[in-house]
Amino acid sequence: MGGSLHLHLSTVSSGANTATITRAVELAQRLGAEIEATISVIDVAPMGHWSSPYFAGAILELENDSRTRGEAFAKVVADICAAHGVEHHVTSYVVDQVADRRPGRTARTHDLSIVGLAEGDGDARRTVEDLVFGSGRPVLVLPA
Repeated sequence: MGGSLHLHLSTVSSGANTATITRAVELAQRLGAEIEATISVIDVAPMGHWSSPYFAGAILELENDSRTRGEAFAKVVADICAAHGVEHHVTSYVVDQVADRRPGRTARTHDLSIVGLAEGDGDARRTVEDLVFGSGRPVLVLPA
């Protein structure tokens, strides 16, 4: 078949995990498709002069954890794709505190989007909604 699959991974979502990546790569292998993985990394805007030092430290820790998790996802995608012989491209981008519409826009150029969704994960649910309603393309939602 060929074509291209879009795999969206968020560093704050429990739906983004190794199992989701593996399933997406296995599907791409069966279809003879390539994978473009997009990894969203969070960035918390400065809160101003009234922020406590503890709160500022917590924000920095959250941002650093997100970057570290994003780098780990990129490596996992590359390793699993290499093991299955699937061509891939990985792109990371920073999400600000405005609604993230990039997954839906990116998905418009692919044959199928894949995203993991864990029960009670509001961030992943909003991403799924953006993929479904913002891209006009089919979306495969994998349980996490």
